Amino acid sequence: MQLPTKISSHYKYTETINLKNLGIRKKIDVYLALDTQKKSVLIVYITQKSRFLQKDVDKIEEIITTIKNTLEKDIEDKIILIESPLCSKAKTKLESQYWNIIL
Repeated sequence: MQLPTKISSHYKYTETINLKNLGIRKKIDVYLALDTQKKSVLIVYITQKSRFLQKDVDKIEEIITTIKNTLEKDIEDKIILIESPLCSKAKTKLESQYWNIIL
């Protein structure tokens, strides 16, 4: 799946992270991007029909921890792009963990 153009136009370089190679079976897309100030940004792109809940936030955090340990890169920013209904408690939890949320 491609990163939406409303997001990809802000970055000089984007790379898709293959989750199957990391042993992750979750159906999400994760990208490593480099912005114009050369900051590393991790972008999580979620498209699902069901509501994004608090338990999904915990699963995403586990996946991001695995990715950070594998890549051994300094991730300076985290963005989550959600194309599904978002639970208000999940939104609060994401904001408390310093995620930039794009709906």
